[in-house]
Amino acid sequence: MALKPGLQPKLTQRLALTPGIATSLRVLRLSSVELAEETRRLTEENPFLTRIDLPNANVFDAQTVSYEETLVQSLIRQIGMMSLPPDVRLVAEFLTGDLDDRGYLTSSVGELCALLGISNTLLTAAIDALQSCEPTGIGARNMAECLRLQLEERSVPPDEAAAFCGVLDAVFDDRWTEALQQSGLTRSRLDALAATTRNLSAYPANHFARSTEPLIPEVEIVEDPSGALTAIRHARRPGQVQFDNALAEGIGKGQSLLHQHRQHAETWMNALAFRGTTLQRISQYLADAQTRFFRGGMAEMRPLTQRHIAESLSLHPSTISRAISGKAVEHAGTVFPIAAFFSSAITTKSGEPLSSLAIQHRIRALIAAEDPQNPLSDAEIVGQLSREGVDIARRTVAKYRGCLHLPASFKRKRRPSIG
Repeated sequence: MALKPGLQPKLTQRLALTPGIATSLRVLRLSSVELAEETRRLTEENPFLTRIDLPNANVFDAQTVSYEETLVQSLIRQIGMMSLPPDVRLVAEFLTGDLDDRGYLTSSVGELCALLGISNTLLTAAIDALQSCEPTGIGARNMAECLRLQLEERSVPPDEAAAFCGVLDAVFDDRWTEALQQSGLTRSRLDALAATTRNLSAYPANHFARSTEPLIPEVEIVEDPSGALTAIRHARRPGQVQFDNALAEGIGKGQSLLHQHRQHAETWMNALAFRGTTLQRISQYLADAQTRFFRGGMAEMRPLTQRHIAESLSLHPSTISRAISGKAVEHAGTVFPIAAFFSSAITTKSGEPLSSLAIQHRIRALIAAEDPQNPLSDAEIVGQLSREGVDIARRTVAKYRGCLHLPASFKRKRRPSIG
């Protein structure tokens, strides 16, 4: 029986995570390159599976590409090396799929306990295991916890680290009376911890090497005869296999090894179906939500979060996180990382939400058109955006400019040539 895209993992204290569900979650998490390699390995080992070769096509050969270990792979490898009870290990591995791009857990303790059907005690043990992995700070619920973990790694006593991180806002806003009263620490100790914190990272995932593997689209967004955008399975998607029904029908009662191979092959086919359907549903949602982007370019990108699409499709955010990692869609000959469609929102003066990516695109355009001898300052960019209906702080412009790798105005200024 094929798995359905709304399926959610269900764990109990006795860990009723079936092999089928475990395989589906693992396959969903694989990048396109990893799926191609895993398919190659399975078709060599399992007589019931045959890889579908696509003639006269530029099919990616996973064997020819080297790629760095992904963050999730690294975390699972580290968890596997720990001396953990089986239930704690399994939940900790599940949590790696709940991490956002910063390396923070996206779901609350209550949500995870309800989803997995486990106790707070078991979940806490699994989170502790995840947080003991490198890079330090991974698996935190927020910035304060992330920095606390890094301070403790630097031999700061846990009670001091917790007290300091509890007053982070007050310290960095120079509200010293409040910070001193609430933390119970001395001014000199707060100063020392603040200096240490400036050398830490609030986003631990940023310190993990990004994958160098290419993006291979598994879904194509096309325009149907009515003009609507439709998501279809890509004809050249990796991991396509055939199940040998004739061999399955001829298995005898005493052929236990073949029965095992058949069961594993059926589990794999169901997992591929789950992955394909989930990616197609997500891509169709993107086609509907981002129609203006597909027709008009980056300036028309709409804000969208993983949690929003998860709620709309009745999927858990961790399922969305697994599904979009290392995946891509193709439209009109261009390949887009699925993760690129998610961004925060800024509300315009008219009340219309605008994607932060669209604003970055506009900032890039303004700077590209500026007078090189009199470049726009961040304040002038703020003024121009305000006239266009977008109220944005100068520090936000500076942040977005940094994301675009564009220097400050004084560094962009060109001196006039002499003579």
